[in-house]
Amino acid sequence: MSSENFDKIKKESSKKYKHADKRKFIKVGKSKYFLSRDMAGHGTSFCKLYEEKGSSLDFKGSVSKQIFKDEVIKNESRLEDAFSKPDLKDFDIISKHESREDTVIKKKDLNG
Repeated sequence: MSSENFDKIKKESSKKYKHADKRKFIKVGKSKYFLSRDMAGHGTSFCKLYEEKGSSLDFKGSVSKQIFKDEVIKNESRLEDAFSKPDLKDFDIISKHESREDTVIKKKDLNG
């Protein structure tokens, strides 16, 4: 299963990390946000969203397959801004119960 928005972010990303457990973290444009595909497949989550904070990536929430909210996608200029430097409010974060595991990823544990 693929996502047009995710594929574009992946292709244009300036920074990618890989964790020892094979997860990949892809930087969104010039922002402090990273996406990692959700391999668990629970509910409608497509990616996990992380925010870069110093020496770590901190979990912010699960994101739907469209990545960004409808109002962002429907506005072409806002969507282009979201691809280059999104705000947290631009992401289509899913309200669901999250496990507390891996809420902070230490950058020293990443390659890339």
